[in-house]
Amino acid sequence: MHGQIHRTVSRNSILRTLSAWFANRDPSAIEILHEYFIPPARIAEFLDRVRPILRRNDGIDLLNVTVRKVNEDRLTTLAYARADLFGLVMLFHYPATAAADGVMAAKTRELIDVALACEGNYYLPYRRHATLEQFRRAYPKWTEFQRIKREHDPNSIFANAFSATYFQPEL
Repeated sequence: MHGQIHRTVSRNSILRTLSAWFANRDPSAIEILHEYFIPPARIAEFLDRVRPILRRNDGIDLLNVTVRKVNEDRLTTLAYARADLFGLVMLFHYPATAAADGVMAAKTRELIDVALACEGNYYLPYRRHATLEQFRRAYPKWTEFQRIKREHDPNSIFANAFSATYFQPEL
């Protein structure tokens, strides 16, 4: 059912719906996307290992998961797909409180650890919940990226919270 029009519609019709209709308009809640990239041969292991994390009664709700095929990226310095992988896009919903955000941050680090243990990766942070060590394991060319950035931006004009978290510790 498509809640707005109260009738059964095809999947393709839903896909044509304006994305604004699906937006979270509740200021007391947060919805956040995560994406984890897992080699096809390790997908069952990944799912078995994340199932108890996702089922934990901690106030963080997994609303849906979309699986997509992701091709290897040989061009991008901070590539998340260093092989052909499955991307699991997860939509989480939780209260907009500092306590719930702390729970989400801890859950994110757990999910990243499982992805890395399964020879996978995670999408660079929508939020800076990954640890510095997790970031460096997931993106081994971070030093090359940092060198190129310093070469082209020696005064760090193009800086943000991401660079402060994951690159500034080296300065």
